[in-house]
Amino acid sequence: MLSRVISVLKASISSESPNPVEESLVNIIDHARKSQLLELLCECLIASGSDIISGSTNMVPAACEACKAIWYLAHAVDIVSLGAHNFSFPLASSWRQGHSKLDGKMQEQDSLPDSNSSSLINIFVKSFLASRPMQIAVYHCLHNGLESAIHASLQV
Repeated sequence: MLSRVISVLKASISSESPNPVEESLVNIIDHARKSQLLELLCECLIASGSDIISGSTNMVPAACEACKAIWYLAHAVDIVSLGAHNFSFPLASSWRQGHSKLDGKMQEQDSLPDSNSSSLINIFVKSFLASRPMQIAVYHCLHNGLESAIHASLQV
């Protein structure tokens, strides 16, 4: 569902005037963010990883879908907060932040607005670093998932 929301949101934001579809999509994304969907998806990854540790690979597809949903949520929040033409992918943002601290001139010249997705990614990173089962679930998504799950896992 979040994938469809992103597609329609990209198309509708490119138009000049806001329309009811855009507003409802923004409401969907806002509700997903505020309803602690990210935390539930992290719990899904932890449960999947625990199952994988026990020797079963039945939960790998669920882990892959959770990774994709986490990425779609972060990407959708980026689209809403930064607009249609300024996407802030987490890998690019972390690179930019690291280098901007080293070079103050670059920070002044190339600073992007702080997106709400960075807080979502920070929540994910804290959960990821604290949970071995979650790490295993993401590892299995990278090695056993479809291309879309691999892409989402890498982005997150």
